[in-house]
Amino acid sequence: MWGIAVGTATAGIVWAVVGDLSEDIETRYADYLWRPSPILAGHRRLIGFIGAGVATAAIVALRRAGQQGRLPWWRGLQIGALAGFGAWLGLSYRALTAGVIGANIGGGLVWFATPVIAVALIITLATFEVVGRRR
Repeated sequence: MWGIAVGTATAGIVWAVVGDLSEDIETRYADYLWRPSPILAGHRRLIGFIGAGVATAAIVALRRAGQQGRLPWWRGLQIGALAGFGAWLGLSYRALTAGVIGANIGGGLVWFATPVIAVALIITLATFEVVGRRR
């Protein structure tokens, strides 16, 4: 549960920090691979602050659980992997929704790379689980 919270919070933080990646053109002339959500755009700071709050609370709870011996070392590695994937998703959303003139090549590369990265994440999580339980 904490891993999902950290991954989601990291996605929100990265999304808020990166900001809009659109080219400097008028919106009516922009081409989009995927149009950005107008609801999200108006709440960028709020999403960033909520993400930072959730990530801070999760890290404090995880640290406390680790100090009390309730959190195995390999769970920390899994949570770190989920945080990295959350950062990828936050950056990916910005690349996919960038307004450009012509083709959004970066968005297309993200579109094809994300499933590969997701499979690598699943393999990594499963490996940490198997190795951690064997010790």
